[in-house]
Amino acid sequence: MKIDQQHPNGTIMNAVKTYNELTNDEKAAMTFKKGYTIEDYDNYRIRRNRKNEIISAEGRALSAKGNFKDFAEREKFEAEHPAGPNIVDAMNVLYGKGKQKAEAVANYRASGIDEKQVETVFNPVRKSNLLDAYLEQQNTTRYQVAKQSGIAETTLMNAAKKSRAIDINTKIIIAIAKTLQKEPGDVLNELIMTEAHRDEAGDQE
Repeated sequence: MKIDQQHPNGTIMNAVKTYNELTNDEKAAMTFKKGYTIEDYDNYRIRRNRKNEIISAEGRALSAKGNFKDFAEREKFEAEHPAGPNIVDAMNVLYGKGKQKAEAVANYRASGIDEKQVETVFNPVRKSNLLDAYLEQQNTTRYQVAKQSGIAETTLMNAAKKSRAIDINTKIIIAIAKTLQKEPGDVLNELIMTEAHRDEAGDQE
């Protein structure tokens, strides 16, 4: 295991693991390309908050061959198939209905993951506002984002008034990503999941 970030309380918040190092809840939260199984990867990126709750778990580096005879065959398959279970699928498993939920469940099952495992991994987040709820999960604050990224605190204060992830300005996403040493797309996905949990919990203070 390669540890990239660890909280002072001992919680490993950002790490790269091999398959044998994964816990059951990490396997349940895993996302990867459609058509692959969890065993097709050499390692995985696991992110947790300071309370040791999973933020994201995803296949990181594919093995040399996986289910394919060579890299060319694998690349052709990737070009013909969209990404498999992702943050939207997880939301639809948790909160979707009818066909929407059925398709998300099918995506997980095709990847070897039971939807009940997904449901047990994600717990509702109940905080005062979306931005601060997310930052607390990441063990940081608006002040730290402003200090490390150079963005104005007043800009962050205005962003904290937004109740939907999609309404948070791109420069805010980039500033947070810089502070957390993540990709902006990962930050947006995690904000969307945090939003979904808050909506389900009915916490719109």
